[in-house]
Amino acid sequence: MTGGSFSGAPAGLDLRSHDWRALIEQLPLAVYIDRLDESSSNVYTSPQLEAILGYTAKEWAGDEHFLEKVLHPDDRERVMAAHLRSCETGEPFRMEYRLIARDGSVVWFLDQATVVPSDAGQPGLHHGFYLDISERKELETALAERTAELGRQKRYFESLLEISPVAIVTTDVEDVVTSWNPAAAGCSATRGRRRLVGRSTILSPGRRSCAPKRPR
Repeated sequence: MTGGSFSGAPAGLDLRSHDWRALIEQLPLAVYIDRLDESSSNVYTSPQLEAILGYTAKEWAGDEHFLEKVLHPDDRERVMAAHLRSCETGEPFRMEYRLIARDGSVVWFLDQATVVPSDAGQPGLHHGFYLDISERKELETALAERTAELGRQKRYFESLLEISPVAIVTTDVEDVVTSWNPAAAGCSATRGRRRLVGRSTILSPGRRSCAPKRPR
């Protein structure tokens, strides 16, 4: 794309004069323009963000510290530090963090922005977008909680195996011994792993001996 035109554009169409705002405001994300200052004060925010958080574009642009005010307290320091670093170095900004909506709810966003260098005598800007990732974060939290619960259950059953007076041996799908509990350690059949490799092992509750059973 060069000079506002591109290959395949209708003759006489000057894209430099095209109003992109209507297109931007139909995207499934919120677009913004911020100044490269310490507070990332806002110049423009597309209306999608109001639909999610409840704050108007006028509120965003009218208070230079608005972003700091709506940032989740636990995220505020790291987000503002990363914004400032991007402003100072010109590196792209990308971070996931939480904003507090007008109704007090917490919304997770992916915030990604690029530094647009200044024209002669004009300050540079951050051009970026907010993408609501709350649903993904909820799934990640549920998965982490489920994984933690499975870990607790695993440790609980392992502790039961440790204190069980019954000899218990575990094998993989090919019937190769993978582990045994202390009660099974005294069984003659489990004193050496190699003796059970490739075999089915029958353990008799209440008995201290284990008899390997050859495959049929």
